Amino acid sequence: MNTGDTFNNHADQIEVGVQGSHAKVGRLEQKQQEQVLKVDVDELIGELRQLQARVQAGASQPEEFRVIADVVEAIEAAEKGDGHRLTNRLRSAGHYALDVAKSIGTTVAAEAIKKSMGL
Repeated sequence: MNTGDTFNNHADQIEVGVQGSHAKVGRLEQKQQEQVLKVDVDELIGELRQLQARVQAGASQPEEFRVIADVVEAIEAAEKGDGHRLTNRLRSAGHYALDVAKSIGTTVAAEAIKKSMGL
């Protein structure tokens, strides 16, 4: 039976879990392509600690406290070798953390944040 519906799936842009007029999905898993961080872990941890200290020194706004938490969790993830969590926490720390990392010369941390954000 032809319902007259047209479905265009551009697989190079998205991944479709289910498609069609009466389609149903029981479980959908979203895949995320991550940048691979290739850095010296000890150097990254040291620079993230410097970043944490700098943000803590001037923190007064809720956003700054969230960045501190993200950086602390990124440090813990790096220490445990959890690359997925590290990338997520650095991405969450965002542009504010990137700007501070650049301003204090922590180039390894800045590059890791940039890669985690897809920049």
